[in-house]
Amino acid sequence: MRLHDVGPYRAVRRDALLRLGMRDRTYGWPLEMVLRAGRAGLRVVEVPVAWVRAGTPR
Repeated sequence: MRLHDVGPYRAVRRDALLRLGMRDRTYGWPLEMVLRAGRAGLRVVEVPVAWVRAGTPR
């Protein structure tokens, strides 16, 4: 799978999340979730979002 960024937000069905057997409860969980989801054959979709750097006038 190809990803550009492993940002802090994910959406996953509860039953799928429980099947992943997540272990990391700290900073490594975003990467662990993506890797385990890929290995489990779950669909992983990266959705581009617009963003503005904090403090930058719009």
